[in-house]
Amino acid sequence: MPVPEVTDHVSIADAMDSLRQQVLEASVLAQNNPLRFTVREIEVEFQVALTTELHGSAQVSIWSVLTLGGGASRSSERTHRVRLVLEPHRSTTPAPATGTVELQDADG
Repeated sequence: MPVPEVTDHVSIADAMDSLRQQVLEASVLAQNNPLRFTVREIEVEFQVALTTELHGSAQVSIWSVLTLGGGASRSSERTHRVRLVLEPHRSTTPAPATGTVELQDADG
């Protein structure tokens, strides 16, 4: 399995795709192993950080000889926790179109 590239930003879609690939790889590796595990549910937790930055500055020039200036900035960061509980299954239907999420109730 290729080593994922290390970046500062990972989308939830990329993380879910990586998880899907790793679960499939584990399933393939277990085919010839007498000890197997049943996956009942997969729990995934993400921490999402939202950052807001404000910048301001002012500058005054006097006869193009003397320049006075100043600036200020402020930032705030809020971290949110997103928890997903997934029930894995093999799909018999084609993948939905991009941007569409397949949802079903417990009855089907």
